[in-house]
Amino acid sequence: GEVLCDYSGAQLHAFKEWLKRKYGDIEELRKAWGKASLDWDDIRIPEPERRLNGDLGEVFDPRRSRDVIDYLTFHSEVVADAILRLARIVKAETKGQKLFGVFYGYHVMPGFRPGEFFDSGHGALYKVLESPDVDFICAPYSYRERRPGGVCVSQLPVDSIRLHGKVFYNEDDTRTFLTREDAGFGRCGTLEETVEVLKRNTGYVLCEGGTQWWMDLGGADWFLHPEILSAVGRLRRIAEEALRRPRGRTSEIAVVVSDESRPYLCQSYDLIGPLVIRQIHEQISRIGAPFDIYLASDIGRLPDYKLYIFLDTVYMSERTRKAIRERVLRGGHVVLW
Repeated sequence: GEVLCDYSGAQLHAFKEWLKRKYGDIEELRKAWGKASLDWDDIRIPEPERRLNGDLGEVFDPRRSRDVIDYLTFHSEVVADAILRLARIVKAETKGQKLFGVFYGYHVMPGFRPGEFFDSGHGALYKVLESPDVDFICAPYSYRERRPGGVCVSQLPVDSIRLHGKVFYNEDDTRTFLTREDAGFGRCGTLEETVEVLKRNTGYVLCEGGTQWWMDLGGADWFLHPEILSAVGRLRRIAEEALRRPRGRTSEIAVVVSDESRPYLCQSYDLIGPLVIRQIHEQISRIGAPFDIYLASDIGRLPDYKLYIFLDTVYMSERTRKAIRERVLRGGHVVLW
């Protein structure tokens, strides 16, 4: 079923403290929320019904639902803040001698249920990327379109990760032909299909300038076959050789996704499904040309591209608007909204 969280006392207390830091005093909060008699003790986490239904189709109207927008923004930022606190502890305790990484920032979700996108707290990657204590960001490649003949695409905006000097780690947990027949997630039906999918995935990672590991779940020996292990060995040697070669990107297409917009959308895939999930997996990944995926908040730092595709920017901060005007809407660039 669909999940909505977190309605605990601890979450409510943290939400109130976040609001105090954002608005300063109750009068400013009253103005923002349009509630003249609101007091701190009246604050509640928005009811599920309000989070599941937008004001204007799938979109929240800030004049009517600023409290929902604030909560969803907080919900992601509190997760990011916890990550950053752990990162600082690791660096302090090891005197900077250990690397710190995290599974976080998923935006290109497979589309199984809306809670994975809207309720996971993954919408503040911009905060994590700014931290000098975080060295790498990782994720399994998307569970959609994995099948032989499908695509390998990360759940992360991987080019924003590179832009901030972090390492992108891909987790390849392909369901090989050694898994159960009902394993799902694009399971490979034969040894040949398995090897070809592993080659496809490694090629994707090398082109993205990242790295990866192979993983089965629960020690299930998904890769325990001499020809699979031989293929993995060959792919590892190719990857090591690639380290000695130029790995810069040559893309002329920038695909832009928006963490800023996430809190402005109700918990439904009716809009994000076709705009992001289906377009990236079923169309852009098959466009026949390389493309880079960035967060909208990074627009001011991007190199030039010929084509910019904005997938889900239903909201833009003034900072992002300014960056788009200065960096994108000039020089003959083509922009697709």
